[in-house]
Amino acid sequence: MLTVYVNTDVKMPKKMLEALTMFEAISVFSNTKETTESEVKSFLESKYSKKLAESFISSYLFSTQDS
Repeated sequence: MLTVYVNTDVKMPKKMLEALTMFEAISVFSNTKETTESEVKSFLESKYSKKLAESFISSYLFSTQDS
């Protein structure tokens, strides 16, 4: 499992950072604390692009093990 929080220590493209920051904000406002890689990819594909979703790697978000 992943947290909904962006790991800003990991280098990522600016577009990915913007998209994941939006994902984080939406998740926090909806009181969601955990997510899966497939949920993140689905969000990225529906709101941004399939290409961006395919480039997502789980280290862009903190894992629940880290928290």
